[in-house]
Amino acid sequence: MPFIEKIKHILLKKLIYCDIIYNHGGYMYTKNTEELIEYLKNYKLEYKDQIGGLDLPFGCEIEFENVSQELIRRKLSILFAKQNISNWHLESDSSLNDYKNKDYNRNIYGGEVISPVLWDRKEDWMQLKQICELLKDNNAKNLGKSAAHIHFDSTIFKDYDQIIRILKLWCVYEDVIYRFSSGFDEHLRPVVQQYAMPCGNKFRSLINSVYAADYEKLKRNLKIAKTYGISFFHMDEYNKDTIEIRTPNGTLDEAVWQNNVNFFKHLLTSTLSEQKDWDLIDHYINSYDYSYYQFKNYENLNIQKAIELCDFIFEEEKDKFNFIKQYVKQ
Repeated sequence: MPFIEKIKHILLKKLIYCDIIYNHGGYMYTKNTEELIEYLKNYKLEYKDQIGGLDLPFGCEIEFENVSQELIRRKLSILFAKQNISNWHLESDSSLNDYKNKDYNRNIYGGEVISPVLWDRKEDWMQLKQICELLKDNNAKNLGKSAAHIHFDSTIFKDYDQIIRILKLWCVYEDVIYRFSSGFDEHLRPVVQQYAMPCGNKFRSLINSVYAADYEKLKRNLKIAKTYGISFFHMDEYNKDTIEIRTPNGTLDEAVWQNNVNFFKHLLTSTLSEQKDWDLIDHYINSYDYSYYQFKNYENLNIQKAIELCDFIFEEEKDKFNFIKQYVKQ
């Protein structure tokens, strides 16, 4: 049963009819949408041992604010020794430094804990959870500067068509992606336009340019800016071979980390499938309206468009509900 029909079925069982009509690019917010939101309030986003799906290596940058970096360094050393955790490390981040907030030892407040290459395994998720808990226990917070960057292995893309597909998906659904990326925060972090720039309009222009016809030229042009919301800057560079997702707000919630990784992993790997309705995506690209894709619109709720995206990239119902739960923020 399609996800949108599943939503109707659930609400019908509650004697509520959800009259959803997809209106691409519009702002649909009706009484029936409100009933759906009410249902989602009782749906819980849960931390799991594994998220499932195609196993794709990834890495996390857990940024934090509000607490001395030196204190966190000491606490992490204890945790790493006790739990035999290796290869995670703590670094400074100039975007997080608050030079008005240093202790008498001139310790820098805030930083980022960077993971090694992770896989969808119980032990890897447990390490991430333990680090999030340690940061919370020591009063670390996400106050508006910090992000939750995710790196994925870029070698999954084997040809021109797959690269073009992720650019097209990003163009069409960039507004949905940004709203989802704020986690359960009411707003996207204030510095997101500086460090995770919207790039759908740029990608749309690139798709139509002469560079799109040449795979190597296309990749070179994608690596111009490091601070796009999805960054190809490290693709093939110095053997890093990663695509970086920079849109998510900073979070110390391990369940949100999992949901972010799961969504962006499926977004990327959906490009490998020939069975998806890429003609539909091409239709949206051909009718693309630059004026709609402005950052001021990206916090608006368009649940019908979000449902279409999760139907496109997800197979499992649980994944779809987790995505919609975070997108709606209930």
